Amino acid sequence: MCDRSRVSGYFFWARVDFTKLGWRALNQRDEFPQMICWLSRREKIAIFEMHQKSAHSATPSTTTLPPKKTPAISIAKHPKYPGRDIATIQDKHNAPDFEFYLKQFFNNFTETLLGPRQTDCLNRTPLSFQKVDVYDMFCFHPEELQDEEDEKDLVKAIGKSAKFPHGRFDTVVVYVRDDGESTGVADCVPVDVPELTSMLQCPGTRVGRVKVIFSLPKKLDTRFGPRDLPSTWPQGPLAYVEWYTLLAQVAEERNGIMYRIKIPPQNQQKRRLGAVIPLGNICQSCMLFPAYHGGREVLSDWNHENVLDKATSFYLNNWLSKYSYQTLY
Repeated sequence: MCDRSRVSGYFFWARVDFTKLGWRALNQRDEFPQMICWLSRREKIAIFEMHQKSAHSATPSTTTLPPKKTPAISIAKHPKYPGRDIATIQDKHNAPDFEFYLKQFFNNFTETLLGPRQTDCLNRTPLSFQKVDVYDMFCFHPEELQDEEDEKDLVKAIGKSAKFPHGRFDTVVVYVRDDGESTGVADCVPVDVPELTSMLQCPGTRVGRVKVIFSLPKKLDTRFGPRDLPSTWPQGPLAYVEWYTLLAQVAEERNGIMYRIKIPPQNQQKRRLGAVIPLGNICQSCMLFPAYHGGREVLSDWNHENVLDKATSFYLNNWLSKYSYQTLY
């Protein structure tokens, strides 16, 4: 039989012991609320210790959670400037060749491709639309180098306005071939290669300046009325970038182990080197700052808003952050 007096004695001495421990942990002032708080904290600590023991004893299959999937690109649900005229975009975004490279981009989706020597024919071919939806910026998540770090990046392409008289057009590193790597930007060809007029001819990655972030209209204006977009055309947002010169094979030590790039000269058709690309081809943003050589002084009219337009030679800053230090080499 169970000795009830002995069982009740256990509870009695347990209360006495807890009372003594609680009293000794106090400063002997307002003892009743302090003792209640002390006991509540001890219970929480005991519950947490039990939780830790159960977590360690559980199998990995029951404790491992699936990795959190982060969307690669985040862009506004509605464009900043819906249905903006292409001529207005070329003026506001300082992109006079935007329409030409838009034609060149869609030429890749036609059955009869026009070659580089048929640019005159491409110039005379009108687009089946004259307006696109324009965005100011987009956010994306570059490929993570550390599992515990969530990388975030923001790219802006803001046209000229009263607030931004020169606009703002960020610089980025772009995949121009499927075999481009997320780390390392050195090209596999020398700097003094002939001019590359097609995106498919470039090495794995290249530095460019985003001039326009846009998406295509929902309908095409044809002679037979509005038509749906061809199924072969890209459905997601696009970007128009203007290229800088190709990177050297190795970042020279005399340049602080940074790559030096320039604004390339115009091609034979007096056009800037550019391309229309999907936003997913942009792997990260980057920072450029002017390169001064031969005792050249800084001009008084240069500032942070127009230096990318005024200067012609730049360094690719791989010391900007830990991520750029690990990827821009």
